[in-house]
Order: sequence, then structure tokens, then C-alpha cells
Amino acid sequence: MKQNIGSTISDVLNGTLLSYAQVFFSKSKIFSWFILIISFTYPELGFSGVLCALSSLIFAIIFGLNRTFIRNGYFAYNALLVGLGIGYYYSLNLPLVVILILAGLITLLVHILIESWLSKYRLPVLSLPFIITLWFILLATRQLEFFQLSDRNIYILNNIFYWGGKNFLTFYHWFNEEFLPPSLQYFFVALGSIFFQDTALAGFIIFIGLFIFSRISSLLAIVGFYMAYLFMQFVGIQETQISIYYVGFNFILTSIAIGGVFLIPNIYSHIWILILTPVNVILTLAFSSLLSTWQLSVLSLTFNLVVFSFLLTIRSRYVGNRKLIETVYQEFMPEKNLYSYVSSKQKDTHHRYSPVLLLPFWGEWTVWQGYNGKHTHKELYQHALDFVITFQGKTYKNNGASLEDYYTYNKLVVSPGNGWIVRIVDNVEDNIIGQVNTQNNWGNSIIIKHSEYIYSQLSHLKAGSFKVREGDYVKLGQPLAHVGNSGRSPEPHLHFQIQAYPIIGSPTIEYPISRYVSINGKHKKLVCNSVPIENEQVENIILHSNLMQAFQFTPGQSIEIIQIINEKQQVFQWEIATDSFNNTYIYNKTTSSLAYIYKNDLMFYFTSYHGSKKDPLYLFYCSCFHIEFALLPGQVFKQEFPLHLIYEFYQTFWQDNFAPFHRIMRAWYEMTLTSDNQGSAVINANMFKKYFLKSKQSAKMKIHIQNQHITKIEWHDYNNEIILYFTYKNKL
Repeated sequence: MKQNIGSTISDVLNGTLLSYAQVFFSKSKIFSWFILIISFTYPELGFSGVLCALSSLIFAIIFGLNRTFIRNGYFAYNALLVGLGIGYYYSLNLPLVVILILAGLITLLVHILIESWLSKYRLPVLSLPFIITLWFILLATRQLEFFQLSDRNIYILNNIFYWGGKNFLTFYHWFNEEFLPPSLQYFFVALGSIFFQDTALAGFIIFIGLFIFSRISSLLAIVGFYMAYLFMQFVGIQETQISIYYVGFNFILTSIAIGGVFLIPNIYSHIWILILTPVNVILTLAFSSLLSTWQLSVLSLTFNLVVFSFLLTIRSRYVGNRKLIETVYQEFMPEKNLYSYVSSKQKDTHHRYSPVLLLPFWGEWTVWQGYNGKHTHKELYQHALDFVITFQGKTYKNNGASLEDYYTYNKLVVSPGNGWIVRIVDNVEDNIIGQVNTQNNWGNSIIIKHSEYIYSQLSHLKAGSFKVREGDYVKLGQPLAHVGNSGRSPEPHLHFQIQAYPIIGSPTIEYPISRYVSINGKHKKLVCNSVPIENEQVENIILHSNLMQAFQFTPGQSIEIIQIINEKQQVFQWEIATDSFNNTYIYNKTTSSLAYIYKNDLMFYFTSYHGSKKDPLYLFYCSCFHIEFALLPGQVFKQEFPLHLIYEFYQTFWQDNFAPFHRIMRAWYEMTLTSDNQGSAVINANMFKKYFLKSKQSAKMKIHIQNQHITKIEWHDYNNEIILYFTYKNKL
């Protein structure tokens, strides 16, 4: 019972602290402390924010809401802003304390209501609950005589003198009136006013915290504000008038949200900030005029409207724009979002959300006609592949006069992926060689539904050879039928295409083969997430069962790790678990570090790591960063590491400033399967780092697999030789 109470108090306090950084889409406690301290420049204001945030979290506990969201401040940041807003407008007294507590509850209820609506469109809540709640609180309290307007802005110099004395007052005057040019003063005021701190000094201190937390965010804040500043001057707003628009924080928050949080930061996301900011200015001016009728501030309304509309627009694209990339794994820091994306785009995470599709046959085949082929793969049907079997460059033996002369004829066709059989045509006779059936263009065909809008079609099959029926569920590699010569087919071949609809002959869509082996003479190479080209010889992959079983981690499983460094032994307890979003992770109970993992039929890889770089779990992360189950023995597989998980903070600090435009640092992983015998395997892995043009190997690892278990990992770097021994307590 005491433990539960202690855990609840810890969650509430942690959530209250992180609510400050959540306003900037961050989970940094250091950044939170920066803002919290600044908010207490005026104690009544700071107290109002804390009380309202605490109230919201306590009610979230009472309602039994998600503890993870409570702990990271998700349910508190809007209430924090509401509390700061109330404290900004009114002097603190007992009735106001009651209103602040009730405001925390109201904000939470509005948050849940808005979230239930926006989640249908995959939109974030942002600060909409804060705007609505504060507006209604202000409208409701204007008629109540117990509430007195705050006079802290009237006597701001008195307050500064009270807290810092004459010297601090002199510094305040110098900083605002002599040191800072007007535009920079307005920028810091706009930044500080996010937390109702309308002084340039407060904004300056918040900016220091923002810069330490994220160099990309601080750059985006400057870009967003100054684009608005220049546009306002361009349309005729005088510099002396710009200072009254404390709602300039709309431009700052919009820039950070679109430029580095919800989109992967790059040159194109920055260009869109330049385009959207003038739109934001126009909306801000319009809503400021409109809301003045009710004597209400625009607050962060236009920030919400611009972000919502922009995200909805890019999600409505029919054709994917590869230059604007939505953030899939939210790391709550633009730098981490960028570095993780650079790594994950090579990691083939496309298949985590889309079906795994392989070649629909076994053995060596040749691409007879590829995408946008010479004969039939044109326009709406350009994304299709024709396969044949060849020997010494020919598709047939003897004189090729009969169907049986063709190597492809009657060969087995297998399912390219898991799915449901939705359509079969099995009534078209094979053509005589040299003739084609233009009345039944596709011949005998089969369509498999792999997911919504992802269907595969296999055509020109042999009548009467089907081994499945409509409505059957088929698995990857399951036999379907045999190759024939039906339909528009001058000689036996297999037609394979991916389409969005379950109708035979639907327009094709571009879709990669998850894995296949490319053959060049005697040399074979594993190819990932690509499309074979015309005349390329290919074959389906063979998965290594040793690797598949060794990297099968089941929630609830426990592993004991013995780490030996220079003959010094230490024992760690690991546990496999899942979070509320059903993501699997390895948790080091001894050190509290954790690493998120993902596995499918083709590969195992880590999606993120949280903890010390001296932890044995980190060594495991680096050693087994990405394991390919179909890798050919001796072939090297390369994969980029996220920079922030390899380099130290001080090493990437300056790289972060221009990371969206150019990266001078890299870190990558190389894996080689050196042996794979019955029940055992050995993987050699290496870590490389590159700074400017200089590359070096920073660590080499060897992973030993015995009886389909990882038994030992050997780690060698410049400073250490480390061995990890694995003991499984409840793995079959």
C-alpha cells in the first residue's frame, strides 16, 4: 500500500515537472527546471501554474487514466498553461485557489473530449484544451467580485527591485534598452510569453534552456519568429506596433512543431516554415481583431489551426512526397527524430506497417520483363514483373515447340505473403506456343489480400492446378498453383503485380520485394526492400532458423546476464516486457535501462535504447543492432546507427545545429554471418565511426549462438574486452 502511494506521488510530481517541457514537445527534466524556475519570477504566477497542473494530474489518477501519460506530463501541460494564465490575470486569494483546482479538472475533461475527436484524424491535442478552458474561465470570472485583476504588470519595476535590488534593476534596464536590438527584444518577449512571462530577460533564459535541449528547435524558433517579423514589416505594421503582439509565440511554436517535431527536420520542412509563417501572421491578426469583441486574447489558437490543417493536408496526399517525411517514432527531440529516421529508413521499417512480400516461387528465375517494360508493362500497368526460368540464356529446351519444352511451364507458384484468397479464375486453357488469348488477357489468375489496399495478383497460371480456394487464408511460401500459358501469354511465364483493389487487371502500384537474392554468375547477394530489374537473375531467400529462434524474445521471459570485464564479474537480471502500445522491450532490472526491439519473419532490430552507455544492455544493443535472418554467409550487411545513441552529447552538439542540412558525423553497424551449422551460428559485427572524412573502427563484436540461443557476446574496443554470458530462465 505504501509502495502504491509512493509510486502515485512520484508519478504526479514527475508529471508536473515534465509538463513545462511538454509545451515544447520535450521530455527533458533539465529543460523543465529552466522553465519552472522562470515561472516563479512572480511566485503567485508560478504557484498558480503548479497548483492547476497538480490538480489535473490528481484527477487523472482518480479517473484511472494512463499512468505513462500521467508520468510524462501529457495530462498536465495544458492545465499548467491555464494556471499560469489565471495567475497572470488575477491576484491570488482563496477563491482563486478553488478556481485553479477546478480549472485543472475542467482542462482534463476538455483534453479528453478533444483528444477523442482529434484521434480519429491522428492529430495531436496540442494546446487547444488550454485555449478553450482559459477563455471560459476568464468569461466566467469577470462578473465575480471576489476576483481582482493582477497589478504585477503595473508595478513590474517594483517587483524587479524587490527581488534583485538596485543592481538587478540597472541590469534589467541595460539588457532591455541598450543591449538588445528591438527585434531580438520582441523575440525573447514572445518566447517568454508562452509561459506568461512578458519580459525579454525571462525569454532569454528560456531560450538558453531551449538551446541546451535542442539546437534544431532553437534555430526553428528564430526562423519562425523572424519570418513573421519581416512579413509584418512588409505589410506595413510598424516596428513599434509589433511589440504589442505578444502572441508571437504562435510563430515560434508552429515553426518547432512542423519544422522538427511532426516532420523529420530537413531543408524542406524549413522551407515550409517560411511559407506557412505569413499565413500564421494573417490568421493571428484576423483572430486578434475578432476576439477583441469579447476582450479575449488569441493565445495559441493560430498555432493549433496551422499545425492541424497542415498535418491533415499532407496526410491527404495521394502521391507520397518523399521530401516531407512524417515522424513515425516520436523521440520528443528534433535531433533524435532526425537521427533515428536516418537509421530506420535503411532498417526497412516500411514493413512494420505494410505486408512482407517475397518472390512467389523457389529456385533461380529471371526477370523477363520489369517495371515499365518493353511490351505490356506501360502507364497504369507499369509496376509489374514477369518471371521465367532460363538455362544458358534460353527459356526452353529442344526447339521450343511444345509447352513442356519451357523450363517455366508447370513450375510451382507460392504465396508471396500472408493473406486471404479473394479471387480465383481457373477456366482458361493454355495457349499453343506462338498464340495468345486476347479475350482473356490475364488468363488463370489469383488475387491475395495482404492488407487494406495491398493485393497481389499472379497470372497466366495453369488451369486445374490450383491448390487453394476463394476465402482460404494462406501463409507466406504456401503452394498456390502452377505456371501455365493462359491468357495474353506467348510462352509460359509468371506475371506478378501489386495493386490497390481486389479486381483482376486493376492498375498496378509500386511496391518493393522485402528480400530476395540477386545472382550475378557465381556471386549471390541479399537485396532488401527493392524491385528486381529486367534480365536480373533472382531467387527467393532461405531463412536461418538458428537466428530466428535465437532472437525470439517473449514477454515474461527472464535472462540472467553475467558480465566479465578484466576478470571482474557482475550479474544483471533482464526481463522481456511490453508497454501499453504493445511494443516489446528488454528491461534491465538491475540498472533500470531498457531497449525497444522489433522482430518479424525477416529480421530482428532495436528501435531505441534508454540508459547508460556503460550498461551491458547497451553492449547488446550495439552488438545485435540489426540481424538479418536471410543473410548469406560471408556477406556484409550495413546499417546506420542513430548518432545520439553512439556519440556523446558534447560530440554531437555542434553537428546538431546544421544536421537537417548536412551531416559530418556518421556511425554504422556491419554484420556478417560467418557460420551457420545445425543448432549453432556465429555472427561477427563491427561498429564504425566517421567524423568529416576520417573513418575508424570503434568496436568489434562476436555473437555466439548454440542450440538456437544466444549464449555469449564478445566485445572488444580501445579500452575494454568484455564478455556477456546469457542464461535463460524460462525460454523453451
